[in-house]
Amino acid sequence: MNMLEKLDYLMGHMGLNKHSLSENSGIPYSTISNFYKLGCDNMKISTLIKLSDYFNVPIDYLVSDQFNTPKEYYHYLISQQNASSFDAVLLSAFHAADPGTQAAVRKLLDIAPPSAERESAM
Repeated sequence: MNMLEKLDYLMGHMGLNKHSLSENSGIPYSTISNFYKLGCDNMKISTLIKLSDYFNVPIDYLVSDQFNTPKEYYHYLISQQNASSFDAVLLSAFHAADPGTQAAVRKLLDIAPPSAERESAM
């Protein structure tokens, strides 16, 4: 799956179109539209970072044609790395997640937030 196909996949998964992606990500509509007209070969690193941050996926996933979904990318990482490296990948993904996702993971694992977060929530 190439980058445009991944962009379509991610937008579809989140119920976005080019216009809403532009508004929500801070990437100009003309830039997004030009990806579809001219391709992504000359994409600025800053735009790639914005897409990665907005969709909460690694840049490696976006630029590699090898992986169709973020899940495939993470399964690949698991198969290539030992447990301690995988732990680092999980921690990195957790820290990159939005607060709602972090709260859901903590609830699923029955882990209370750090005391500073509990105090600020009160």
